[in-house]
Amino acid sequence: ADRTALVGTPLWAAFPGLDATPFGPAYRIAMRDRSAARVDGYYHPFRRWFRVAAHPLADGGLTVAFRDTTADERRRFLADLAAATQPLADPDAVTAAAARMLADHLGADRCAYAEVE
Repeated sequence: ADRTALVGTPLWAAFPGLDATPFGPAYRIAMRDRSAARVDGYYHPFRRWFRVAAHPLADGGLTVAFRDTTADERRRFLADLAAATQPLADPDAVTAAAARMLADHLGADRCAYAEVE
């Protein structure tokens, strides 16, 4: 969305589904407690990872600054995946470890691997 179009737009209208992400609860706590909040998480509608800083305003509002951290998250995940699978010799163990780590990374209930010919 255009940055200027977001100014003054209610957060919940600009970014639907926030309560189902790590961001929504953090924003609500920042508003309720009138304290700054920082949170990292995945926002599915944009398919991106973000680091967010939220600061309450004197007028009762909230200012929110976003930084796209998708590339950083991808590098971290791949480094963790390499470290976990390099010592494994059994292909089934590698597949299981990779599937488990990918499910955790994506916040999925399960992840499966299949060969398609």
